This record gives sequence, C-alpha cells and structure tokens, in this order.
Amino acid sequence: MLGITSPVNNNVRVFKSTQSNPIVKNNPVSFKGCNIELEGPSKDTFVSSSSALSAKSKIGSLDEKEKEVLAENLAKAGYSAFEAGNYQACISALDKSLELNPNNARGYHTKASAEKELGLFAQAIENYTKAIQLRPDSANSLRLLALTKEKYAKELETSDELAAKSVRLSAVGDYAKYISAVQANASFDTPLKIANALERKAEILMGEKSFESAIDDYNNAIEIYSSQLEQEPSNAKLREKIGEAYHKKARCYQLLSKSPFSNEAEEAVQNYTKALEYVPNSANTYFRRAQLNKKLNTKAAVDDLKRAIDLAPKRYQYWQALGEIMTLSDNPAEREVGFEFLAKATQLKMNK
Repeated sequence: MLGITSPVNNNVRVFKSTQSNPIVKNNPVSFKGCNIELEGPSKDTFVSSSSALSAKSKIGSLDEKEKEVLAENLAKAGYSAFEAGNYQACISALDKSLELNPNNARGYHTKASAEKELGLFAQAIENYTKAIQLRPDSANSLRLLALTKEKYAKELETSDELAAKSVRLSAVGDYAKYISAVQANASFDTPLKIANALERKAEILMGEKSFESAIDDYNNAIEIYSSQLEQEPSNAKLREKIGEAYHKKARCYQLLSKSPFSNEAEEAVQNYTKALEYVPNSANTYFRRAQLNKKLNTKAAVDDLKRAIDLAPKRYQYWQALGEIMTLSDNPAEREVGFEFLAKATQLKMNK
C-alpha cells in the first residue's frame, strides 16, 4: 500500500459558477411512478401515478411509506433523465426526491453529475460532498469531486486566483482519499486507477510549485506502470504513460534547478532521457533536454533540437532555440545558418 502525503486544503470557498448559460439537453424522457411536475426543459412533462397524487401540495399529507415510495420513484425518474442526457430534468426530479429522502447518496451523486455536465461546478461540488458524507468510501464520488474541483478552479482563475488555488489544493486531498478508497476495495484494475490518480494529483502539485511532492507522486505512478508493463510488455499505452510521467518528473527537476550545473538539472536530463526510451518520438522532450544541455553539452543540445525539428517542423520555438545556439558558434558558416534559423522562427511565429 502506498503512503501518500501531500499538502491539502479542504476548506474550500464555494462560489457561484461563472457560467451563466449552461448548455441544456432537451431530450424527451418518460417518467413513471409519480405525478409531480418537473421544472426546466421538461416542465410540460407529467407522469402517471398509481396512487393518484395530483400535485406537489399533497406531499405533506402523505404517510412515511408513501413518501418513501414517491422519493424512490422520483429518484428513478432522475436517474433515467441523466442516462437520457436530460440533465435539467434530472436535477428537478432529484431535487424533489432528496427533499423526501435526504439520505440518498446515489441521488446526490447523480444530481452532482448532471450539474457537472451543465457546467454548474460549484453546485456539483456541494452535492458530491453530500454524497461522500453519506458514503465516505465511494471512490467514484471522490474521483468526480476532484475532477470537478479542477474544472471549477480553471473557471475561477480569471476572477479569483486565490480561490482557484484553494479549490485545486482541496482536489489534491480528494485524490488522496480516492486512492485510499480504491486500495480498500481492490480489484484487477486497482493499480492503474491509483497510478492515474497519482498523476492527476502530481499535475496539480506541479502547477502549485510543490515540485518535491509532485516528484514523489510521479515516482509512485512510474513504479505502478512499470510493474504493469512487465505483465503486458506489448502494451503501447503503458509505455506512453511511463514516458509522460518521466517527462513531467524531469520538468519538475528542471523547474527546481537553480543553474545548469545543479544536481536537479542533472536529474532532469536523466529523466528526459528515460522518457525518450519509452516515447522516442516526443519532440517536446528533445526540446526540453536541449534547454538543459545548451550550456553543458552544446553538441548534444544541437542534436536534440534538430531531432525536435524533424518531428515538429512548424514549432517556431525549436528553430529559434537552435538558431540562438548556432549564432554563438566560432564558425562563421554555422553563425550564418543560425541567423537563417532565427529568420525561419520569426516567419513561423508570424504565420501562426
């Protein structure tokens, strides 16, 4: 079992979603088992009821058993609406169901998922949280809560970066809880679920400049993917995942490095090299390694940039980096070629 420790801030400030006009699907849905009018796109849709309830006003006169049945029927209507892509009708039905039965974890989870689909991230976070309070070991709710917080943080970035940071760090904690929940209910795909969550967590930590913690998560993810690759040596997707993890780990070391001669810079070069063993056609990895090598091993940097250009000839950054190195050459002919490369970079940049 992995020991996961990361900076966590679970005190998330909840804000109203900035998306004012979410896309709503208006797929027709037939609801059975209740006679409650649904708001939103399906407000003209009514459903039959064997108990002949005529309106929501009669709910208060129901006995507990009747309320239980009505809550269940409304919940089923909400689940059906979600499967049909009618998210507003889903929310409307589940709102009424949860009024009658506020202990339905699946109801909160499904309502949250519908809100997430509509871009109502703040509301979705609130309802995933309620679902988890009722069912703390729900790995799926924890995973979707973390993903929704990532989306919400992205939405908040332009208006409140401090709030966005708080939401992102809270998602780190949710991924850690998700990993624990998955470990507690192990199945054949548990290792890959854990590795994927470690990568998501590491990416957030990397964005928050918690590079050491991100490196730990990438190391754990690489270990899991490598173990899986031993069992499936021809699995190209696993090789790609390992290569990506090494690349991002290298990037963490690169951002930690204070100079091209530091231990972190050396670690970055080594990890970019490992990444290329698994993904040999990654132009960006050659480019990143060249950035580190240009002061330590100019020839290696030039070779890497030429390879990057071969793989992605329209990326002006690669031409520019190669031109900058070659214009410093002692050889006049190489300097001339360097100026040509800089001109090429300018042309590509202007044509973007």
